[in-house]
Amino acid sequence: MPQSSIYSEDKSKLLRPQKSSFPLRGSLFKIAIRRIIFWYKLVRACRGLDKGSILNLYTSAFFDVQGLFVNKKLTNPTFRKSGFYQIRPFGFKVFARGGTEDLYYASPKRERIVTNFVRANLKKGDIFVDVGANIGYYALLGSLLVGATGTVIAVEPVPETVKVLRLNLKLNNARNIKVIDKAAWNKKEKLLIEMPQGFFGLASGVINYTEAKSMFQVAGVPMDEVLEPYSLVKIIKIDVEGAELYVLRGLRKTLPKTANVVLEASTEREKIVEMLTSFGFTCQRVGVTDYLICSNKSLN
Repeated sequence: MPQSSIYSEDKSKLLRPQKSSFPLRGSLFKIAIRRIIFWYKLVRACRGLDKGSILNLYTSAFFDVQGLFVNKKLTNPTFRKSGFYQIRPFGFKVFARGGTEDLYYASPKRERIVTNFVRANLKKGDIFVDVGANIGYYALLGSLLVGATGTVIAVEPVPETVKVLRLNLKLNNARNIKVIDKAAWNKKEKLLIEMPQGFFGLASGVINYTEAKSMFQVAGVPMDEVLEPYSLVKIIKIDVEGAELYVLRGLRKTLPKTANVVLEASTEREKIVEMLTSFGFTCQRVGVTDYLICSNKSLN
């Protein structure tokens, strides 16, 4: 899920301040070179489907790199205007909103290890769960891999992002994806989600952002209720900006029939690993990110 945070009705969760931008550390020149390389890879991976979308890639790259020198802050790349793009390695299409990080979250280069794991482990007929689906990158990838006989459950609570997610499913005629427009949680309750302005990927219910933000209410639901009909879940991917443990607590009945859990453990890593280990999973941290890949060998 793009940057946001969540508060439950009882206000009992520990909040931690977080920013959507960071001061530059290290040589500005080296940082700019890395950023230019990133944009080069992104332009190669995401093909604009019309002249405006193509131009948007290049102008967004220019102003993003220029901003490093002007603002002396590092943020996730945002795009100046909305556009339609094809993700080259896989062929599916996405609409990305202007002024947001949408296309950054749809880049196959952003989390290559996670993408490769999903590609290597999903087969025709499998069940794939994407908690924090954003505009649908992993959901659409999973849709291609599981085919007409499989099912993808895409969970996304941010209303504006859900609209884009549904549009992207329609663009790709992805009929095997079921959208849950609620927040995965440990119990049924109303949640208050907080999100930095324009950073839809940082929506969270447990992070207190220190910068300008928007807030909205959404229903929370345990994923056990959603996944009860399925006898075996091949992969559950979780990216919920600090609410991972709450999501897992709502999966106690589902974890014994789940082969793999891939999650961004941005908080409470030890508790997350301890819980998954108790259900028979073996976890390993991948790359230099906060991602954990946890597998139950008896189900793989």
